[in-house]
Amino acid sequence: MNAPRFLELGAPRPDKRTWFALFLLSVGANVGGVPGWQMVFASWVVFSWLLLAGVVLSSLVFACCHAVERAWSAMRVDLGQVVYALLAAAVLPTMFELAAWVDLVASYSELRTAAEASARAGSARVSATHVFEMQGRGGTAYDPSGEIAKPRDQRSQQWRDSATATQWLNNDCVEVRHLIGAYWHWSESCGRF
Repeated sequence: MNAPRFLELGAPRPDKRTWFALFLLSVGANVGGVPGWQMVFASWVVFSWLLLAGVVLSSLVFACCHAVERAWSAMRVDLGQVVYALLAAAVLPTMFELAAWVDLVASYSELRTAAEASARAGSARVSATHVFEMQGRGGTAYDPSGEIAKPRDQRSQQWRDSATATQWLNNDCVEVRHLIGAYWHWSESCGRF
């Protein structure tokens, strides 16, 4: 029975170091996806980077030892582990955005329903969720008019008078970032360090 073509090329196979890097990524995805846990996730990223730096250094030492012994296939595996650990370290910070998307998915229909109720009551069609974070508040906002992106003094009076805007969105400390369509991520910027 012939080996598959990719095994003939001698591609480095994942070993325990690769599985360890994948474990760090999976825990990071779980922690990073929880709205309000950004500080916990930041701590996990730093901790993971320290562990991945250890994997890179040990793999480089093993690769040098294998090069001295002329064990080229083992050296190639070690260098492959360096690449995998560096990729994991590069992917970890991108997970900071997960919480905003998780909150959007979790509150998608609730936001639309609340905005329609606000419009039926004669107010602006806007709604928002709020998550209490360690550094302040934030959440997801639904605003099909896009007024949330305008400077505070350029928003319509109807928008500024809406209950959602009055409670969460209509102050100088709020920063917004567009997610998709009529959905925005908002967070308080005042008092952050």
